[in-house]
Formats: sequence, structure tokens, C-alpha cells
Amino acid sequence: AHVANNCWGNNSGHSLEIGSNAWVLAEGNYFTNTRMPLYNKGEEGALYVAGSEDECQSLLGRSCVPNELVNSGNFSSRNGETALETIKSVPTFVEYTSDATANDSEQEQQQQVQQPAAGTVKPSAETSQSSIQASDVESMWGQTTDNFGVGKLD
Repeated sequence: AHVANNCWGNNSGHSLEIGSNAWVLAEGNYFTNTRMPLYNKGEEGALYVAGSEDECQSLLGRSCVPNELVNSGNFSSRNGETALETIKSVPTFVEYTSDATANDSEQEQQQQVQQPAAGTVKPSAETSQSSIQASDVESMWGQTTDNFGVGKLD
């Protein structure tokens, strides 16, 4: 499994747990106020936790995106090399790039807007989705909490 670009926050329990026959690469995740990012019930499974961008280079041929922990418990690899050895044959792991590391031409291509046909609405630049850093996810989420649950009717 590839656990990438997630945000866990204010969790008094645990965020992940793995068992036998699990091979996991965790990268680019953000944990804040998470007591136990990984449930430590033993040594089953294999989990590689990216801690620096250069750790995956030798086995996957690319850099991994580090995980970030703020006021959180331990999140470290368990049989990490086994996880990387097992998943290195899976193209989606090897070819993965995060939005933060995508090259400029890919970003420009995604931002291009085709001319609308007659009678259609042209998309506004204001409605385009923007990227944010993992460390900003919690504050962005806080700004959207009114969007959940039953909506307000005027």
C-alpha cells in the first residue's frame, strides 16, 4: 500500500496499523497531536516511513517525501527495507511524484483552460484548485468546518 499525502490531527488513538502480509510506503503525511501514528502491536508487516527525501533513492530510484510530525508520537519504519524491496516492482510506487515535486511543465499543462464552446460558461480562475503545504492542512481544514453536516438555509 502507498500511504501518501494524508493529514491526521487531534487523534487520541492511533492512525495506522499494519498486519502480516502488509508492505507499506508512507510518505508526505502530516501528523499533528496524534498520540500514536502507528499502532505498535508487534513486528508484523513491513512499513517504510520516509524520514528524508533521499532514503528511497537506492531502491526506488527516486526520492521519498518526508513525513512531518508535530506534537505526535513515534512513527518509524518496521522492517522498512523489506517493504521497499517488495514494492519496488510496482510502477505506481516507483513513478509516484507528489504535487510539490511535479515539474513546471506538468503544472502548466494542468492549469491550461480550453476555450469554451458558444453558450457555455467559461471557468473562472477563482475556481481553480490550489495546492497547499502539508503543514497548512490543519489551518485550511479549520476554515472549512462549517461546510460539514447539515447546510444552512437562508
